[in-house]
Amino acid sequence: MRSHAATAALVALVCASTATASRTLVPASMQQDIVRRARTLAYVPTRAPTGFRFAGWSYTPKPAALHVSLRNRAGWGVVFTASRQVGPCATDKAKTFQLSGNRVYWRQRDDGRQEAWRCVRGTDGRPVRLSATISVAPNRFAPAGVGLVATAARRIP
Repeated sequence: MRSHAATAALVALVCASTATASRTLVPASMQQDIVRRARTLAYVPTRAPTGFRFAGWSYTPKPAALHVSLRNRAGWGVVFTASRQVGPCATDKAKTFQLSGNRVYWRQRDDGRQEAWRCVRGTDGRPVRLSATISVAPNRFAPAGVGLVATAARRIP
């Protein structure tokens, strides 16, 4: 089991090695398209691990979900998703992190993908789940790295 100091050092390292792309990670012109299409689920990631860039987005109406894809040169992909939260936010968590002042939950899914998420109150008062997934094992990509994408999401004004 890792000590708290080792975990804090790992989180600090991941955060220090991330690229801040606050308003440019998702191009402004696409953000307006996202607002028109996703409405109350119009959230986008504002930070990504070093080397990851915006690759595209999609919206599914039923069940309502916005997906923003990020890719790096190695072909790894992170998918950020904004969707309705049903039930308690912490259901199925394996770990909990505190990143950028937000509580973020993490698990490794049955399909092997890592998932990190947090929940916020949407503009309509209903809970929204902001999650990020990556299909790279935790020994190759730190759980805090995928958590960073989930914690650094913001509502498009």
